[in-house]
Amino acid sequence: MVSRDHQSGVVQEQPVRFYKFIALTFLIITLVLFGVIIFMSTKRAVISIVTKSQPVDITTSIKVGDVTAGADVAGLSTTTVMTISDVFHPTGTKEIEGTAKGMVTLHNESNTPQPLVVRTRLESPEKPGVWYRIQEGVTVPAGGSIEVEVVCDVSGAQGDLPPQEKMIIPGLNGARQQEVYATASEPIEGGVQSVGVVSLDDVKEAEKILLERLEKEGTELLEAQYSDKKGVYSVIQHTFESDTQVGEEVAEFTLTGQATVMGVFYDQEGLGEYAMNALKKRELSDAEIIQPVEKAPTVQFDQYDQGSDVIRAKVFHSGIASLNPESPAIDKSMFLGKTRAEVRRYLLGLDYVYEVDVDFSPAWMQKVPFMAEHVTVVVKNVE
Repeated sequence: MVSRDHQSGVVQEQPVRFYKFIALTFLIITLVLFGVIIFMSTKRAVISIVTKSQPVDITTSIKVGDVTAGADVAGLSTTTVMTISDVFHPTGTKEIEGTAKGMVTLHNESNTPQPLVVRTRLESPEKPGVWYRIQEGVTVPAGGSIEVEVVCDVSGAQGDLPPQEKMIIPGLNGARQQEVYATASEPIEGGVQSVGVVSLDDVKEAEKILLERLEKEGTELLEAQYSDKKGVYSVIQHTFESDTQVGEEVAEFTLTGQATVMGVFYDQEGLGEYAMNALKKRELSDAEIIQPVEKAPTVQFDQYDQGSDVIRAKVFHSGIASLNPESPAIDKSMFLGKTRAEVRRYLLGLDYVYEVDVDFSPAWMQKVPFMAEHVTVVVKNVE
């Protein structure tokens, strides 16, 4: 028979063990939950996106003038008329027969002056029988010399002569020829002459050069008159007149040109805004952003309709296209729960993305945390 005291001890010992088990279980669960919370709070993902910008540009037509008449940008136009004449030389030549001529020096080594009549003959040992005649009557002083012009008797290349050490005077006797003679320090030439022939290409080239000058000088004049304004300039009308016909044989010809140069002055700020809006329209989606370069838009004259208050111009503007760092396409929510491979595959499919790096913490993690505040997205751009 069990005593009452023994039964009471057994009953008391069982609840104590139960409560200990409950307490231990609760402690273990608490520790596990605490560990899970600590683990979840330390999970981090840093997604680094390296982008590469690309240059873009636009060319658009714009109307400058009276905005009430339909112009896109306010502006004004004015003209000036320029006239310029200049001398040009034909590039084409042809050879024709001429008469050789030049200067010679007559020498007299005797003590007696030697008179020589006009058209006295001189002869070179290099070309016997070819005569060169002095063009005026002279007297060669005793023991002295004198210069005189000579002209060859025959035309063509036969009359051309290089510098000569001695030319005889056939009209003098043999002894006198040794005392009175001629030398030529420069060539006697002109038997074959090159003359210019004006071609159509010569005229066109001259017109091109003159037109450039007309536009340049007209532009400088208008710029000086409207120095406080930004403008573009163009020749809207021009004419040329030459004093020579194509095919004529001349050494030079004179060309006269007249041109009407127009200056179109515009609101620079308004044009810049118009060009920027045109550049922004190149953005294909909210994932792309286009920023203008620092250089101002380039403007060129395009078209002018006489009597119109509006002039057409062409505007060229450049920018840099890149991934928009504020785009929903790279919002943190796009990566929650994805593996490293899934993140890379998705981002590399976007325009302008050059490289992707995904860092997990702890390093053995396999997926991006589901908590957005534990995800960091960094966008870096390289040139």
